[in-house]
Amino acid sequence: MVEWLRRSRRSPLLSERQHPPQGGFRGLRSVFFLTPTVLHRVYIDESGDRGMAPQSSRYFVVSAVIVADEAVGTTRHELATLRTSVGRSSGGVLHFRKLTHSQRLEAANRVAQMPILTCCNVILCKHELRMGPAQQAAHITQPDPMYLYALRLLLERISWYSDEHGQSKALVTFSHVRRFKASGPSSI
Repeated sequence: MVEWLRRSRRSPLLSERQHPPQGGFRGLRSVFFLTPTVLHRVYIDESGDRGMAPQSSRYFVVSAVIVADEAVGTTRHELATLRTSVGRSSGGVLHFRKLTHSQRLEAANRVAQMPILTCCNVILCKHELRMGPAQQAAHITQPDPMYLYALRLLLERISWYSDEHGQSKALVTFSHVRRFKASGPSSI
Protein backbone atom coordinates (compact mmCIF):
# COMPACT_ATOMS: atom_id res chain seq x y z
CA MET A 1 0.00 0.00 0.00
CA VAL A 2 1.24 3.42 -0.90
CA GLU A 3 0.64 6.00 1.77
CA TRP A 4 0.70 9.68 1.07
CA LEU A 5 0.65 12.53 3.51
CA ARG A 6 -0.61 15.91 2.45
CA ARG A 7 0.93 18.81 4.33
CA SER A 8 -1.24 21.61 3.03
CA ARG A 9 -3.29 22.49 0.00
CA ARG A 10 -0.38 24.27 -1.69
CA SER A 11 2.42 21.82 -0.87
CA PRO A 12 3.18 18.71 -2.93
CA LEU A 13 2.37 15.22 -1.69
CA LEU A 14 4.98 13.71 0.61
CA SER A 15 5.71 10.01 0.18
CA GLU A 16 6.12 7.71 3.19
CA ARG A 17 9.71 7.07 2.04
CA GLN A 18 10.63 10.69 2.61
CA HIS A 19 11.28 11.80 6.17
CA PRO A 20 9.02 14.44 7.70
CA PRO A 21 10.60 17.73 8.69
CA GLN A 22 12.19 18.04 12.14
CA GLY A 23 9.45 18.69 14.68
CA GLY A 24 6.69 17.02 12.64
CA PHE A 25 4.14 18.65 10.37
CA ARG A 26 2.91 22.09 11.28
CA GLY A 27 -0.40 23.03 9.80
CA LEU A 28 -1.26 19.44 8.87
CA ARG A 29 -4.72 19.68 7.36
CA SER A 30 -5.44 16.17 6.12
CA VAL A 31 -3.96 12.72 5.78
CA PHE A 32 -4.81 10.50 2.79
CA PHE A 33 -4.21 6.77 2.62
CA LEU A 34 -4.39 5.78 -1.01
CA THR A 35 -4.59 2.09 -1.66
CA PRO A 36 -3.90 0.75 -5.11
CA THR A 37 -7.10 0.18 -7.03
CA VAL A 38 -7.76 -2.93 -9.05
CA LEU A 39 -9.40 -2.42 -12.43
CA HIS A 40 -12.06 -4.91 -13.50
CA ARG A 41 -13.46 -5.08 -17.01
CA VAL A 42 -17.18 -5.79 -17.10
CA TYR A 43 -18.90 -6.94 -20.29
CA ILE A 44 -22.71 -6.80 -20.37
CA ASP A 45 -25.03 -8.50 -22.87
CA GLU A 46 -28.66 -9.52 -22.93
CA SER A 47 -30.60 -12.54 -24.09
CA GLY A 48 -34.24 -12.95 -24.95
CA ASP A 49 -36.39 -10.16 -26.23
CA ARG A 50 -38.03 -7.34 -24.35
CA GLY A 51 -41.44 -7.85 -25.92
CA MET A 52 -44.51 -9.06 -24.03
CA ALA A 53 -46.44 -10.59 -26.98
CA PRO A 54 -47.41 -14.27 -26.72
CA GLN A 55 -44.72 -15.24 -29.28
CA SER A 56 -42.00 -13.40 -27.30
CA SER A 57 -39.41 -15.27 -25.27
CA ARG A 58 -40.47 -16.26 -21.77
CA TYR A 59 -37.41 -14.74 -20.09
CA PHE A 60 -35.36 -11.60 -20.48
CA VAL A 61 -31.79 -11.95 -19.22
CA VAL A 62 -28.97 -9.43 -18.77
CA SER A 63 -25.60 -10.88 -17.87
CA ALA A 64 -22.20 -9.55 -16.93
CA VAL A 65 -18.80 -11.17 -17.08
CA ILE A 66 -16.13 -9.62 -14.88
CA VAL A 67 -12.49 -10.02 -15.90
CA ALA A 68 -9.37 -8.61 -14.22
CA ASP A 69 -7.78 -5.96 -16.42
CA GLU A 70 -4.52 -7.89 -16.70
CA ALA A 71 -6.39 -11.01 -17.94
CA VAL A 72 -8.30 -9.28 -20.76
CA GLY A 73 -5.75 -10.17 -23.46
CA THR A 74 -5.68 -13.83 -22.46
CA THR A 75 -9.47 -14.00 -22.30
CA ARG A 76 -9.87 -12.43 -25.75
CA HIS A 77 -7.33 -14.84 -27.24
CA GLU A 78 -9.12 -17.82 -25.68
CA LEU A 79 -12.48 -16.57 -26.99
CA ALA A 80 -11.04 -16.24 -30.50
CA THR A 81 -9.68 -19.79 -30.24
CA LEU A 82 -13.09 -21.01 -29.05
CA ARG A 83 -14.85 -19.35 -31.97
CA THR A 84 -12.57 -20.97 -34.54
CA SER A 85 -12.85 -24.39 -32.85
CA VAL A 86 -16.64 -24.32 -33.28
CA GLY A 87 -16.41 -23.21 -36.90
CA ARG A 88 -16.94 -19.45 -36.53
CA SER A 89 -14.61 -16.62 -37.50
CA SER A 90 -12.21 -15.59 -34.72
CA GLY A 91 -13.69 -12.08 -34.50
CA GLY A 92 -17.33 -13.00 -35.08
CA VAL A 93 -20.27 -13.15 -32.71
CA LEU A 94 -20.85 -16.46 -30.99
CA HIS A 95 -24.49 -17.32 -30.27
CA PHE A 96 -24.94 -20.29 -27.96
CA ARG A 97 -28.35 -21.10 -29.41
CA LYS A 98 -26.78 -21.61 -32.86
CA LEU A 99 -24.31 -24.24 -31.63
CA THR A 100 -24.79 -28.00 -31.77
CA HIS A 101 -24.91 -29.98 -28.55
CA SER A 102 -21.27 -31.06 -28.82
CA GLN A 103 -20.19 -27.49 -29.61
CA ARG A 104 -22.11 -26.25 -26.57
CA LEU A 105 -20.32 -28.75 -24.34
CA GLU A 106 -16.95 -27.66 -25.74
CA ALA A 107 -17.84 -23.98 -25.33
CA ALA A 108 -19.00 -24.47 -21.72
CA ASN A 109 -15.83 -26.40 -20.82
CA ARG A 110 -13.56 -23.81 -22.41
CA VAL A 111 -15.33 -20.84 -20.83
CA ALA A 112 -15.08 -22.56 -17.44
CA GLN A 113 -11.28 -22.62 -17.87
CA MET A 114 -10.98 -18.91 -18.78
CA PRO A 115 -9.62 -16.37 -16.29
CA ILE A 116 -13.07 -14.90 -15.63
CA LEU A 117 -13.50 -13.62 -12.07
CA THR A 118 -17.25 -14.01 -11.95
CA CYS A 119 -20.47 -14.00 -13.94
CA CYS A 120 -23.65 -12.32 -12.83
CA ASN A 121 -27.14 -12.66 -14.29
CA VAL A 122 -30.48 -10.97 -13.80
CA ILE A 123 -33.32 -13.07 -15.16
CA LEU A 124 -36.81 -11.64 -15.53
CA CYS A 125 -39.69 -14.05 -16.01
CA LYS A 126 -41.96 -11.94 -18.17
CA HIS A 127 -45.02 -14.05 -17.42
CA GLU A 128 -44.65 -13.19 -13.72
CA LEU A 129 -44.28 -9.49 -14.58
CA ARG A 130 -47.55 -9.58 -16.49
CA MET A 131 -49.32 -11.23 -13.58
CA GLY A 132 -47.76 -8.93 -10.93
CA PRO A 133 -49.23 -5.80 -9.33
CA ALA A 134 -50.80 -3.38 -11.79
CA GLN A 135 -48.34 -0.56 -11.06
CA GLN A 136 -45.32 -2.81 -11.67
CA ALA A 137 -46.72 -4.45 -14.80
CA ALA A 138 -47.71 -1.14 -16.36
CA HIS A 139 -44.17 0.21 -16.27
CA ILE A 140 -41.78 -2.74 -16.42
CA THR A 141 -43.62 -4.59 -19.17
CA GLN A 142 -42.69 -1.87 -21.65
CA PRO A 143 -39.49 -2.83 -23.53
CA ASP A 144 -37.16 0.03 -22.58
CA PRO A 145 -38.15 0.28 -18.89
CA MET A 146 -37.80 -3.52 -18.64
CA TYR A 147 -34.24 -3.33 -19.97
CA LEU A 148 -33.37 -0.42 -17.67
CA TYR A 149 -34.89 -2.17 -14.65
CA ALA A 150 -32.88 -5.36 -15.29
CA LEU A 151 -29.76 -3.31 -16.02
CA ARG A 152 -30.15 -1.40 -12.76
CA LEU A 153 -30.32 -4.66 -10.82
CA LEU A 154 -27.25 -5.99 -12.65
CA LEU A 155 -25.18 -2.84 -12.09
CA GLU A 156 -26.14 -2.94 -8.43
CA ARG A 157 -24.74 -6.48 -8.18
CA ILE A 158 -21.58 -5.47 -10.03
CA SER A 159 -21.09 -2.68 -7.49
CA TRP A 160 -21.48 -5.22 -4.67
CA TYR A 161 -18.76 -7.36 -6.24
CA SER A 162 -16.52 -4.32 -6.55
CA ASP A 163 -17.13 -3.34 -2.92
CA GLU A 164 -16.43 -6.86 -1.68
CA HIS A 165 -13.07 -6.86 -3.44
CA GLY A 166 -11.59 -3.77 -1.84
CA GLN A 167 -10.57 -0.73 -3.76
CA SER A 168 -11.63 -1.98 -7.19
CA LYS A 169 -13.03 -0.03 -10.09
CA ALA A 170 -15.04 -1.34 -12.99
CA LEU A 171 -14.92 -0.32 -16.63
CA VAL A 172 -18.26 -1.42 -18.08
CA THR A 173 -18.80 -2.26 -21.76
CA PHE A 174 -22.36 -2.68 -23.00
CA SER A 175 -23.43 -4.70 -26.01
CA HIS A 176 -25.52 -3.10 -28.71
CA VAL A 177 -29.21 -3.14 -27.83
CA ARG A 178 -31.48 -3.18 -30.86
CA ARG A 179 -34.43 -0.78 -30.94
CA PHE A 180 -33.49 0.84 -27.63
CA LYS A 181 -35.12 4.27 -27.64
CA ALA A 182 -33.27 5.94 -24.75
CA SER A 183 -31.49 9.01 -26.07
CA GLY A 184 -29.05 9.53 -23.23
CA PRO A 185 -28.65 9.88 -19.47
CA SER A 186 -31.70 12.13 -19.22
CA SER A 187 -34.00 9.26 -20.15
CA ILE A 188 -32.59 6.83 -17.58
